[in-house]
Amino acid sequence: MSRLAIDLKGLTKFYGKSRGIEDVTLQVREGEVFGFLGPNGAGKTTTIRLILDFIRPSRGTAQVFGLDSVVDSVKIKKKIGYLAGDIALYGHLTGYQLIDYLSDLNGGYDRQEFERLASAFKAQLSRPIHNLSKGNRQKIGLIHMLVHQPELLVFDEPSSGLDPFMQQILYEEIRKIKESGRTVFMSSHNLEEVQRTCDRAGFVRDGRIVAVETLKEMSKLNLKRYDVRFGHDILPSEFRSVEGVESAQLIDEETLSVRINGSVNPLIQKLSNYTVENITEQKTSLEEIFFHYYEGDDK
Repeated sequence: MSRLAIDLKGLTKFYGKSRGIEDVTLQVREGEVFGFLGPNGAGKTTTIRLILDFIRPSRGTAQVFGLDSVVDSVKIKKKIGYLAGDIALYGHLTGYQLIDYLSDLNGGYDRQEFERLASAFKAQLSRPIHNLSKGNRQKIGLIHMLVHQPELLVFDEPSSGLDPFMQQILYEEIRKIKESGRTVFMSSHNLEEVQRTCDRAGFVRDGRIVAVETLKEMSKLNLKRYDVRFGHDILPSEFRSVEGVESAQLIDEETLSVRINGSVNPLIQKLSNYTVENITEQKTSLEEIFFHYYEGDDK
C-alpha cells in the first residue's frame, strides 16, 4: 500500500469569527493526482496555505509525507513545488532571468528538461515578465515548478490563463508526473481538467469536505437529466418539489431541463398531469455531477 503524500486530520482555520475551513479530514496517496474542487470562497486556497505552512491552523493537523506541516515546515518545502492561483513574479526580470535566479536558490536545474518545457509551452522567456499576458506568466510559473521535479506538486488553478492548446500540454505533463510516481494536488474549477487528469476528487463547500470520490464513482452516480417540451408555458417551480428533482430550469418558455438523483418515476407521475410533446434523456456531464455536490439541498 502506498504511503500518504498528504494527511489532513480535523484541519480547521478561523479568521476571527469567520470560518475558513473546519474539520477537514483528507488523505492523498503517493503517486495520485487529486482534484480539490469547490466554488470561490469554499476553502480551497486556505487548505493549501495550511498544508504549506503559510498560515497556521486553529486546530487539527496537516502532514506531508509523514512530516508535520508546522514542525517540519522547512523539510516539507524541499519536497514540494507550488504554483499559486494569483501568481506573482519579479516583473522587471525576463523569464530566463527569473528561472535562473530562483533555480540558483534551489541548487540548479536540468537544462535539457528546461529547454523541453520551454519549447512545449512556447514560453516567451526573453521579454520582461511585466510585459507578458496572464497566460504567458502562467507558463513561466509552470516551467519553473515542473523543471525541478518535486515529489509533490501543488497547483492552485493550474490552467488559469492558458488557451485550450496549452491546457492539453499541461494535461500531458501531469500524466508524465503520475507515470513517474510523483503526486499532484490541484485546486481547480476546470471540469475538463479534472476529468482528464485526476484519479479522485474532493468536494469542499462552505469550508467543509462534502465528498471524496474516484472519477469512476462519480460517473456511476444515479444522476439523470431530461429535457421536457410542453405544449404550453411552464413554471420550473412546479417541479422543484418533486421527489428526486435536484434542479429544474427553463431552456425556453415551453422546455424544461430537469436533473434527477434517483428514480425517474415521481417525475413521470408529475408529467402525467401536463401536455407533454417530447421528453429526451440527456447524458449526465461531469459539470452536473459537480453541481450535485455543491448545491446540496438547494433547488
